[in-house]
Amino acid sequence: MSIQCILLLFYLSARSFVYVVSSNVSVNGWDHVFAQDASSIIPLNHYDQKSYFLAVHAKATFMQAMQFCENLHMKLLSVRSAEENEKIHSYIRNTNRGTQYWTSGSKLLDGKNWIWMSYGVSVDYTHWAPNLSYDEQALCLQLDSEDESVYWKHAHCGIALFFICERFKGEGANYDTNEMISPQAQITRWMNLLEHVSPNIGLLEFKNKKYFFSNTFKANYMQAIQFCKIIKMELVTISSAEENERIRKYIRDTSIGDYWWTSGTKLLDGKTWVWLTKGTRVEYTNWLPGQPDGDTQFCLHLIHKRDKGLFWNDNYCNNQYQVICERPTSDPEEENGGHAGVVTNTVFHTTPKIDIRIDTDLDDRNWLHNIRKTEPGFITYTYVEGKKYHLEEDHVATKSQADTFCKYHNMQLVAIRNRKESELLRHLVADSTVTGPFWTSGEKRGDSWAWSTSREPISFVNWKKNKPSIFETLNECIEIDEIAQWSDQNCEKKRYFVCEVPQLTPSVISSYSEPSGSQCAASSPPIVKVYISNNIITEEGTNTVAEKFLTSEDVQVSSNGGYHVQVKNNIDASPPEKDITRHHSFQIPKYLPPE
Repeated sequence: MSIQCILLLFYLSARSFVYVVSSNVSVNGWDHVFAQDASSIIPLNHYDQKSYFLAVHAKATFMQAMQFCENLHMKLLSVRSAEENEKIHSYIRNTNRGTQYWTSGSKLLDGKNWIWMSYGVSVDYTHWAPNLSYDEQALCLQLDSEDESVYWKHAHCGIALFFICERFKGEGANYDTNEMISPQAQITRWMNLLEHVSPNIGLLEFKNKKYFFSNTFKANYMQAIQFCKIIKMELVTISSAEENERIRKYIRDTSIGDYWWTSGTKLLDGKTWVWLTKGTRVEYTNWLPGQPDGDTQFCLHLIHKRDKGLFWNDNYCNNQYQVICERPTSDPEEENGGHAGVVTNTVFHTTPKIDIRIDTDLDDRNWLHNIRKTEPGFITYTYVEGKKYHLEEDHVATKSQADTFCKYHNMQLVAIRNRKESELLRHLVADSTVTGPFWTSGEKRGDSWAWSTSREPISFVNWKKNKPSIFETLNECIEIDEIAQWSDQNCEKKRYFVCEVPQLTPSVISSYSEPSGSQCAASSPPIVKVYISNNIITEEGTNTVAEKFLTSEDVQVSSNGGYHVQVKNNIDASPPEKDITRHHSFQIPKYLPPE
């Protein structure tokens, strides 16, 4: 039997399984098995509100383990407390059949946040192994049982391990309360998670669909179908040139990848292209010239060619590409007045709306929606010789979106007016955790260049060799690289960026003198308070901050007459994947003008 046939049977069996579960036809079969405290069919362990099955006779990849547990009407393991972790440790020791097991924990969604993929909830309790090394490609969570405990480690999702399935006492039970929740409530929980778990991800909305783009996860065709089902979506279909173009713009603007799976395939008869998730023929197409061309290339993927277009190509189904999932914006149950159920353990925060005028389209409105999740001013700053900067390392943006971000936080895109400022920027970006490039406020106006924030012509320049280009007529904005050299670039490209607060001029500072009879002797240490915010949002949706007030023992008077402050900003991370302790050293002018 060919690999294509095996994959197709796997997919159809999964579809059949979904139907039986959702229709709730009978309490026979697995439902009857789990109704018993003990079973001759499957060895189970019971703790609190869960039953556990340790799969120790075959190993599987992360995705295979997820599917196997689903076929048993179970879920791949989640661990919610130290007590449960130790109970799992005892089960593993009693089996005496290996020490490494998959859980359903992963950070496949955005490469940063750990999620229990079986339920669509954030990982809260953790038990990471000591001295854990960091591997950015290890996106799945495994257990490693040792004599004293079972520790957590991150692992490559494609390796084969034993695994543990679990089931709450009630099928479809809520992860937090063990109460029954409807399938629609489970869908709503996933959609809320995808919208709010991270600023690095989100859902593109276009007409009657929502789309999720995987920015770290790559898979073969069948794994892509399974991944979308895990997050309560389906692998994408494209029915019009308008839809194809909207997806192209999103991929272009986010710069997160160029090769993407769709659900298009000719696996059914080897000739007819169909959308496998919909059961309909492919009508609209946008094939690359000369495509499709492969007799044995049965699956349809997208190729993004920057500003040229989003084209279709047939290829081998085992190739590894990124994934686009989709879901209707309105579900039938909601349209018919169905109740979506209770949603729990979602993390999101609403901030007051601030009027910021933006020019244009849905992209900019979505961008503004995302940056409003952080209150104005609650971002990290770096002070260099009296200048206040924010180097944005989490979001990429078009030039106009970057400008909106800076204005929202009462700053402006950076301008580089002289060699000294260029050197400041060079040191700033050299210390960045990302490699750039970074937007500045420089833009082309007619035949000359100017700083858009002040409208002043650019006099000092630091162009790369052969820049600005005389051939790229659409390059009308200035970006800088990791050594602060300039290039002209298309303003619609997505880049990191630098914001600044305009420096107080020496004439303004010198015009403010210390009041006569001041009690502040030159030799007295200054009293300075520095407020530090990590802008942490709790599970309850409230905004808390990690704060510390620094007084005179933390501050030294510098030789140039300002105050020198060094802040060690420790942020707890689980797991400790990176050293994210940051040292901020900055200068505060000794005399500030009154506000």
